[in-house]
Amino acid sequence: MKFTLFIIASFFSIITTAQQNTFKLSAQKQILTIHLDEDNSNKKVTIDTKEKIANVQRLSIRGLAPELDKDWVRTFQIAASETAEAKVTMEADKESVYNYGLKELIAKLGTGTWKIYSLAVPKDAAKAAAVKSKRVLVATLAVI
Repeated sequence: MKFTLFIIASFFSIITTAQQNTFKLSAQKQILTIHLDEDNSNKKVTIDTKEKIANVQRLSIRGLAPELDKDWVRTFQIAASETAEAKVTMEADKESVYNYGLKELIAKLGTGTWKIYSLAVPKDAAKAAAVKSKRVLVATLAVI
């Protein structure tokens, strides 16, 4: 019985620590601070397609505490809703920065309202098989 309780407590702690990072999301001179353990339903970033978009402009998400993700593989996904298939998936570079070019993003998404989600799974395959990961809302993305 004690062993079962220990296993259950371990899984809950794994799920909890997977989503407690803080990130800076930026696009077209807009910067949002995102805390994954908070309600981010009021966070919104807008990409204006009427502005001239240079090849170097990006939707960027930077981890402010990358050490919290050392045992996790995190991606950011852009989808119409929590249950919809991701239209865009962003993976980190070596410095916990997730970038996606605005021109390419607009080409894939078109105009409309989208949701940006974070998804983290354990790097260890055995733990990943035992843990059910779910998307966490980061912000709303409006492409106008």
